[in-house]
Amino acid sequence: MYGPYTEFVVGSDEIFPNDLPTHIRIIDDESRLIRVNLDGMLLPTTGGIEIAFRLRDVEDLLTPATATIYYAVVLNALDGKRKVSTGLQWFSRFERMLRRLNLAKRAASITLKMYMEEARQSSPNDLKTLRSLLRYWIRLGYPGIAPDLKAHILTSQSPKSATSIEIQARKTHERPFTIEKIRAIHRQVDDLYIDGKFNPQQNLLWRLMISEALRPSQMQLLRVKDVSLSAKALAVPLVKLQGKPSRSRMMNVTVSEAVHVALRDHLAWMEKLSGSDLPPDQPLFCVNINKQAPFLQQRTIGITSLIVRTRGRITDHIAELRDLDLFTRRFKHTKLTHLAILGAPLEVLRQAAFHTTSGSLTRYVNLTDEMADAFERQMDPHFVLVINAFRGSVLDAGTEKSIPEDKLILNAELNDSLGGCGDELCGVLAPDGCYICPRFKAFVDGPHDQVLAKMEKARERKVLMLLPVETIQRDDNIISAVKQVMEICERRRENECKE
Repeated sequence: MYGPYTEFVVGSDEIFPNDLPTHIRIIDDESRLIRVNLDGMLLPTTGGIEIAFRLRDVEDLLTPATATIYYAVVLNALDGKRKVSTGLQWFSRFERMLRRLNLAKRAASITLKMYMEEARQSSPNDLKTLRSLLRYWIRLGYPGIAPDLKAHILTSQSPKSATSIEIQARKTHERPFTIEKIRAIHRQVDDLYIDGKFNPQQNLLWRLMISEALRPSQMQLLRVKDVSLSAKALAVPLVKLQGKPSRSRMMNVTVSEAVHVALRDHLAWMEKLSGSDLPPDQPLFCVNINKQAPFLQQRTIGITSLIVRTRGRITDHIAELRDLDLFTRRFKHTKLTHLAILGAPLEVLRQAAFHTTSGSLTRYVNLTDEMADAFERQMDPHFVLVINAFRGSVLDAGTEKSIPEDKLILNAELNDSLGGCGDELCGVLAPDGCYICPRFKAFVDGPHDQVLAKMEKARERKVLMLLPVETIQRDDNIISAVKQVMEICERRRENECKE
């Protein structure tokens, strides 16, 4: 059914790997060598959690030669080229494929039919993980991948994941929270902490999730030395760095007052439990409360499990909110979406997301009903201001003499009249500002085009000078008013010609 998977073919451009390495040096902890043990080895991650690797678990699914090649591929990746978490994803995904296929005999090669059958049952993200392993295997030049599958992997594109908008169209719990809902969650966290139902560690966890939208992996990497209470700042590690430890690049962020208080309370609690000053490299989330008396452990606790254990206490007291509605990615969607509503520049969004580039920000900024309503509310005053910028009147031709000479409004060169004032001349921003004054009486034959040309030239100069957008758009309503006067004058002249 899955092709000649029991045949082992070695291409002309393929070579067998050398002997398996005896030790590897992983990206997550480059300070020490780790002895290779196919039956089981503990690999530390940058989050302080050790992951058990049992590569020999696939021995009953692959022929001896193919299994050895597979071990070489994974060990090559773990030896300073891929993070432990990536290796674990590859290993788990590959083993799951082989077991789900339920092959009659051990596989000597991975065929295109096997891959296509697995692709039929896999999500786009799952399939991307499998493809990345197979692509790495192929690029090493090791045998074990059938020629048809090799050609397919190297020439086809990865499956396209559903966009955030598509996901949210199907799942309401993926959509960003409203501001009112975020405030309700904040209040509930406050109540739980004040009532003693949340300890300082749990309070800090939810403060960082709600206000900063940190990933669980980022919170696992936090250390005591990353906190600066005097500066109200937190150094946040950037995750998903290709081929680099996550803590090799940090981003400093000024935290809100609520997060600052949570950090202060948590550090004070940790010092009380420790009985002495905290070492700088002590994990920030390390208080174990599984036993009767809480104590500090040397490695980070499981952040995801802590979220799962505590979020139900929040949702129990908030209407229309379920336990599973609270997860870190949703808070990130919420944070970036509302920043976009406020008009935050792209660079601000990138830093708020703790990203190294801005390429993937569109996955987190989502057009919701609330975002559209807020955008309309913010833009409405501006559009009304522009549309109705001209509030004066245009005098018919021949009625210019009704304006006394001392109330005439001249152009910038003071050699022609634009109109007159229906009250006392104030001299404020004249003549440009007169176009948005209700007392302005414009002349049909006034040189309004000169005013428009001067203002548009000044605006273009601001753009070339790279001035802030607020400065560039400051006189847009006046420019709009001048254009409206010119349109009214043009219609008046056309009507006079018809008559």
